[in-house]
Amino acid sequence: MRLRADVRRACYAWLGVSVLAITLGAAPGRSQSTEPMLVAVLDLETEDASAADDAASREALIGIGKAATDALRNAFRLGAGGAYTLVDERAIAAALSDEGSAFPDCSQPDCARAIGRALGAQRVIAGTVTKISTIIWFVTIRAIDVESGQVAGEVPIELKGDISELLPKGMAALARWINRMPAGEIARGSSHLTRDQVLERLAAAGGEGAVDFSGLNLAGLDLSGLSLREADLSRADLTGADLSGADLFGANLTGASLAAANLRRTTFDVSVLRDANLAGADLAGASLYATILERADLTEAVLTDARIIGVLIDAKLTRATLEGANLGADPGNQPMGLMRTDLTGADLTGADLVGANLAKVDLTRANLTGADLTRADLSYADLRGAILRSVRGLDAVHGLETAKNLDQAILNR
Repeated sequence: MRLRADVRRACYAWLGVSVLAITLGAAPGRSQSTEPMLVAVLDLETEDASAADDAASREALIGIGKAATDALRNAFRLGAGGAYTLVDERAIAAALSDEGSAFPDCSQPDCARAIGRALGAQRVIAGTVTKISTIIWFVTIRAIDVESGQVAGEVPIELKGDISELLPKGMAALARWINRMPAGEIARGSSHLTRDQVLERLAAAGGEGAVDFSGLNLAGLDLSGLSLREADLSRADLTGADLSGADLFGANLTGASLAAANLRRTTFDVSVLRDANLAGADLAGASLYATILERADLTEAVLTDARIIGVLIDAKLTRATLEGANLGADPGNQPMGLMRTDLTGADLTGADLVGANLAKVDLTRANLTGADLTRADLSYADLRGAILRSVRGLDAVHGLETAKNLDQAILNR
């Protein structure tokens, strides 16, 4: 599906629903002439990856999450056209109370499926609203098939601007778009494309709109230097592919495999790599600005001299090489508001962080056991609960005297 740029900017979660609405029209083997599908829209989870850390900011984020959820449900009601029925919000709240306590995050399929089963729903809509800065937000919306537990559709959307002003505009645009959507499942291919076929698809798009490569096999292809801006590469297989110097600005790489890929000097700015596999990938000199890498696997990845400002919550960076990498917040070069790298709960066991800039990075509960921090800059980094056992080069770290919550770190020299 291709959207005009003005519509895409105007609605983020709501446009995500319009794409996901395709997946709600008919389940495999289910006739469209049967009764409406029962759909449960869960409250959207919220994450704050900005530098804000005060009660007012946290309260405001909760309010945005609630407003996004309300608009999401209203969009489904307005665009349903008789194809599906929404589960009552009170029933969802009761099911969350009974079933959700067993799961850490109900934006994920396991929890969503348990809630759906308790409600007798056929599809569950869940997602996450992430604040990058005061004017940059990400929302990921996913539709989970309750019977199979599989993600039937997933859309990450980036929003730039005043979110409160865009709410009514996005609501109206989404309602109109859903009413024009045909029913049916999103087709997911698995055939292996050639480089020429990739180029043909890009040429056919004419540089307008996101090209859909979702779920396709692109393993080992030479895609170096190509513009794949805003492409949908979710769950695509790019294992061992050469994407060096490629432009993946705003691309959706959720759940994609880029293991052992050549990603040197590749641009991933404003892209989503949530749950992506980048184990052993070479990202030397890559740009990952305002990038979502939550739960991404970067085991033994090379990120030498990479520029990273993004969300790496629970990311796996075991034995990764980040020598000279710049993860530090730069307040003098952030006209869109202060952003910082969030490594909360990340695994950096044995990582090479020699000379890395970690200024103002959130390392809450991060595991840096055996990491090499020689000449790393930890100025104003948050070390609450960080594990710093057997760290090398700690005596040569810069800015440790200004680090936040050092007294709460698990530290031995």
